[in-house]
Formats: sequence, C-alpha cells, structure tokens
Amino acid sequence: MRRDVGFFRPTPGDSWTEHTYAAVLTVERDLQPTCTPEMKEVIWRTLEPMFSQLGRTDVQDLVIEGDRRPLPNISPDRRTQAAAPATFREIKTHDTELLAKTPYRPAVYQPSKELGGGVAQVQKTASKAQQLISRELLTRIYDDDGTPTGVELSTTRPRQVVVIGSLREFTHNSDMNPEKINSFELYRTSIQDVEIITFDELYQRACFIVEDR
Repeated sequence: MRRDVGFFRPTPGDSWTEHTYAAVLTVERDLQPTCTPEMKEVIWRTLEPMFSQLGRTDVQDLVIEGDRRPLPNISPDRRTQAAAPATFREIKTHDTELLAKTPYRPAVYQPSKELGGGVAQVQKTASKAQQLISRELLTRIYDDDGTPTGVELSTTRPRQVVVIGSLREFTHNSDMNPEKINSFELYRTSIQDVEIITFDELYQRACFIVEDR
C-alpha cells in the first residue's frame, strides 16, 4: 500500500486525501502486458471486498507494476504457524476451461462442465461436513492425554473455494473479450458461499501480500 495517485496527482472531485492509499499489485514482468484496464478492473473487483472485510476502506485504487526483484522464500514452518477457518477447496488446473467453447446464445456463454462440476462438488462436500459438525455445534479440542486446550471449534458455514483456469482464456491478440468476461463474472457473482478464483488471480493476490509485507 502507498499514498500516491490521487493525492499527489489530484483530480477535481476525487476522494483522495492524505489518509487514503493505493494498493500496489506486483506481477511478473512477462505478465504485465496482459494487465489491461479491463483486467485491472476485474482484479480490483476481486480485491475490494477483501479490503472492506479488513476495514481498509481507505484503499481507493489499484496500481499494477512489474516485479523488479525475485520473490522471497517462505519457510515451511512459517506456513503452518497460522490457524485458518474451515475451508473446502476444489482445485483444477490453470488450463481448465472456464466457459463452454460455443456460446449458448449470441454473446451469452455458459460455464464449462468442469467449472459447474467443481462448484457442485465443493458445495456437496461442505454440505456433508456441515451436517456432521452441526450434530455438535461446539467442539472442544483436547490434548492427547485429555487435557483441555482451551480451544473451541464452531462452524455453521464453511468457506468454499474453487481454483480453476485463467483469465487469459478471455483474451485474443492481447485484447479482452468483453462478452466472455461478462458472462464469467455474472456466473461467479451469482454463486453464493463459493468463491471462484482463477490461478492468475491467485498468483496476483500472493504477489500483493508478499509486497505489502
């Protein structure tokens, strides 16, 4: 995060102040030419709810820059130190299709079989787990010798994530197909309780987190 853009280059009527920030997303230089204004808008729509959940309403915009240095190594023990809420994931591959190859109607594209199946699978898995957990809404965690740890697990709606494909699928000659991206966005925003994220979006999130730290 950094204070710039609107604050240092003000535009009449904008909302930039000395207390507002721009999010800086660092990507590999090879990917930077693919970061079109349309792509930036898609990424920003993905990140904006996260900032709201974190209470960072002071983040006003997104800036995409090319990486100037290698990403730092993260030790395995660092990855396992943080506890995470219950999450169910369905992970496909980066080249799995997001949309059907042929339009359902002119300018209307339906989700691919793999995307629809992945959403259905993670929903079913989460539903079965929720049924098991709901039998005892509050579970107390004990050590192997029976000593109470003071940790209690409670969940009523596990997080569900489908990682699949790449937004590059919607590009042709470096230009984004607006009808395809619109069909995809309409579909994934209509699915409740399931976050659909592409591999390139996931990579960009990781770059953003590492750069911020």
